[in-house]
Amino acid sequence: MKIAASIALAGMVTTWAGVPRADEGVSAAVGAYCAGCHDGRSRSASGVVLERLDATEIATKPDLWARAYRQLQAGAMPPSGSRRPDAAELGTLLKAIEGEQEQAAKPAAAVDNRRIARALAAMLWNGAPDSLLRHDADHGRLADRAILERHARRMLADARAKAFVARFFWPWLQLDALEKADPDPKYFPEYQPSLRTSMAKETELFLLSQLHEDRDPMALWTADYTFLDEALARHYGVAGITGSEFRRVTTRRERAGLLGHASVLMVTSRHEHGVDAAYTTPATRAKWVRLHVLGASLPNGFPGAEPVKPELPITPQTRTLADVPCVNCHRNFFPLGYALEHFDPIGRWRDRDQLGAVDDSGTFVDGTPMNGVTELRQVLLRHSAAFRTTIAEALMVYASTGSARLNAGTPETLIRARRTLRENPNALVHACRRGRGDGGRMTTHMRYLLTIAITLTFAHAAAAQTADDYRGGWRTDGGEAHTYEFSIRGSAVRGIYCTYCADATTLAFVDGTLGPDGIRFDVTHVKADGSTAYKDKAVATFSGGRLTVIGTSGAPGGGRFERVLIKDPHGPDPIPVKVTVLPKDRPSVPGNPARRNPDGADGLPYIQPGPWKTKLTEKDVVGVWLGFGVGSPKQYFIIKRVGGKLRGMVCGTCDNPYTMAALDDFAIDGDTLTFNILHEDWADGDIPTFYKHVTAHVGWNELRCTTAADHMRPPRPRPDGTLPGFSLVGPIPIEATRGNVWPEWPPKGTSEPR
Repeated sequence: MKIAASIALAGMVTTWAGVPRADEGVSAAVGAYCAGCHDGRSRSASGVVLERLDATEIATKPDLWARAYRQLQAGAMPPSGSRRPDAAELGTLLKAIEGEQEQAAKPAAAVDNRRIARALAAMLWNGAPDSLLRHDADHGRLADRAILERHARRMLADARAKAFVARFFWPWLQLDALEKADPDPKYFPEYQPSLRTSMAKETELFLLSQLHEDRDPMALWTADYTFLDEALARHYGVAGITGSEFRRVTTRRERAGLLGHASVLMVTSRHEHGVDAAYTTPATRAKWVRLHVLGASLPNGFPGAEPVKPELPITPQTRTLADVPCVNCHRNFFPLGYALEHFDPIGRWRDRDQLGAVDDSGTFVDGTPMNGVTELRQVLLRHSAAFRTTIAEALMVYASTGSARLNAGTPETLIRARRTLRENPNALVHACRRGRGDGGRMTTHMRYLLTIAITLTFAHAAAAQTADDYRGGWRTDGGEAHTYEFSIRGSAVRGIYCTYCADATTLAFVDGTLGPDGIRFDVTHVKADGSTAYKDKAVATFSGGRLTVIGTSGAPGGGRFERVLIKDPHGPDPIPVKVTVLPKDRPSVPGNPARRNPDGADGLPYIQPGPWKTKLTEKDVVGVWLGFGVGSPKQYFIIKRVGGKLRGMVCGTCDNPYTMAALDDFAIDGDTLTFNILHEDWADGDIPTFYKHVTAHVGWNELRCTTAADHMRPPRPRPDGTLPGFSLVGPIPIEATRGNVWPEWPPKGTSEPR
């Protein structure tokens, strides 16, 4: 199982040993083609000041110049109608950007073989290394790229490699949105949800075949075959296919590659039920092509621009908008969407839309005519280096974070991706074998690109690991449900473990130590009276954005276990205030004012249900406390006896550890209960890691809590008739929650998408 990755010019591998740095010629090119607009004073059509581009600042402004590199390589800049550099000038400029930024790149650290093994297994199988991979890791052989490539080839041939398609390609291509696409039956009465399932299966089988058959990655866009069952064949107008079995068929030119797949065409169309639900939108499809194929982000939208009329097809209207401010910007990318106009919102081919004959004509930003999807593919092939860079960078992000989020690259991942592509020794071998008639093009295998991505990623990550890599919540992403949450201060670690937090009987408690090799910890499982039932002993190690926990269970009949866990891709649910998160490269979640404020500041009166208990005991607080609509849609506080003290957890949804935190440091003093919420990888504030101090009272099955934190400002004065805080209902006996489990893991639809 392999997929090809190639680089466009043979000389890039052989001549880049000394990458040129910026010189007077580069400065002249920037002055001629860029600085006229990017002068620090001019504004874009959307009103944004265009940052000054100065070739002497390439190394000192890496983010700015990484963005410029992606736009230049994709052919997206200079804008339509502007003077453009020729191929030699563009090549010199791109090499100079690489050279300057590579000089400033951090040197790689020593490679840890076991971390590479765990990363490779997690990346390709979403599981743990098998015995063959562990054996070579234990003997330090994975630094040998040939051995690493052999393992990647073997593992991609395994049925477990379906996880790579599901966990990398599916979210990276944004196909996880397909299940939410719901065409309006008013406009598409023949559409059935089962057809959406067939669309997904077609693309899954196609991607797996690309891995099996050692295809060049550009074949994702040009392959002349696909997989159809009867329903999808009928949808595409293909005769002679009956039954539910999928079979491989040769496609017409317009259906070649992913741009002909109904799954892609569905997720790039509007499917909200409304007056414009029957129309395609060129902006959405153009954005998808720009980001996934060319790796170039879109310009900022124009604030307050006049919208199109929703009762009419959108695409024809966009061709008649005013030049300023609309068309002068749109012409730089809308034609990528115009070329797909023969496909309707559910991916059928059409020759007429609601206004007449389909117009799929357009011009690429460099002036190349681009009429229809076939000519669009030819343009994309001319910019194949941009796609190879884009997918190599996406793989590196996936290897280092476990996330396939789009547009998540950094200047460092860009430089490492370019280095990987130009220093690929396999590429030289294949280029020589192909002879002189291929224009110097070279191919290498995706398995090789995967192994280099992992090696380079973890060589750098090994030197940079901190407590932030471990702290917070982690869950398994399939199979058995397991969740860990670690609170780390110095080298001391405490936290919680559970399977489903809604089943409070599974809640157990973590105590351990963070060291250079990860976290060594015990998990204490307790009986109803707080005595110890048994303990697990385990070690957690971080690599590739995932956590591997290996240990021994102390349960009757227990034995060795190995679990691979992830951060939930949703991030925390929005709450009324800004939420900051770990990992640090993830953006903050803005406050959602639609949520009811948890502290009563919305002005709604609070009515105390009855008198508070004047003398609290452990019996009054042990159990499960429920809250509804407070911050998150639902939350649980679970408090248990553990030996001679109380410990617990707070959580929102079982599958999302971002909604979880340990509860500890309990104390009872008369009518008052105090404890700490050990926030680790998310929090409402400017820093993600802190303790929130809770003061609570109990009365009439209500736990009324007020909170404070050392780094937060004192609360504002409250309106009359309000009492700061939030309320939970309980306590429900721990045993009463036994069996609260989801029918599948992870469950779906329990966290809000961001």
